[in-house]
Amino acid sequence: MKDDRAARSQRRGKRAGLHPVGLMLLILALLGSTGAIASDPEEHYASASQLNASVANPINGVAVSVVPSRLGVIILLARRDRSGEAEIHMTNDDEIVAREGCADLLVGGKAEGLRAVSENEYRGSSLEGAHSYRVCAGDVMFIPAGKPHQVRLRDGASFSYLTIKMKVQE
Repeated sequence: MKDDRAARSQRRGKRAGLHPVGLMLLILALLGSTGAIASDPEEHYASASQLNASVANPINGVAVSVVPSRLGVIILLARRDRSGEAEIHMTNDDEIVAREGCADLLVGGKAEGLRAVSENEYRGSSLEGAHSYRVCAGDVMFIPAGKPHQVRLRDGASFSYLTIKMKVQE
């Protein structure tokens, strides 16, 4: 029964054709909502093949899929075939768990070309003066709320990772 629900949900997401930026904005809205995700969720199983299939077809170099979790925590599975923008999340910590491939994760410094994409969320073209971490499958990186960061790929690279977004307690 749960596998049927997951498959239907997956098909609905593909039919909707939600752009990765649109998906991120939806996720950010859910983080701000108190009733969007069950506070007492059911268990959920997703096989590696289901997870891989959910990010198999990147749009503009990125594919993002939401992994079910509980209220206050959003888990995203992402696959990048190109570098991302600089990001700053003012109210959410990010825990990044590398699954496949490697990327340079830039953290800190100053975001260039900064613009607001939603309340408490900013994007920029690049980071100046950031520390670079080489992150590969199995590595974990914690990024506190308010800290600029950016995923940079080397030519021809692909990188798959989980991002666990946790709302900062005020």
